[in-house]
Amino acid sequence: MAFRDNYDFGILVNEAERLVEEELGRRLEELGDPGICVCEDCILDMAAFALNSLKPLYRVSLLGTMYAHAAMD
Repeated sequence: MAFRDNYDFGILVNEAERLVEEELGRRLEELGDPGICVCEDCILDMAAFALNSLKPLYRVSLLGTMYAHAAMD
């Protein structure tokens, strides 16, 4: 049996991903620039670029979520 089979890694979440998704959506909506490509590849590239410049905020519990929100404020 593999190590990963013993644990639920699905609950391990990088809270920064959610924050980047929200901010990216807001910024693109505000700009409304038809010159910005919003295909899936480009949007995911923008999110990846932003995430690569941020400190990861992994959590596995509600308390971790609260900590991540406080850290980003």
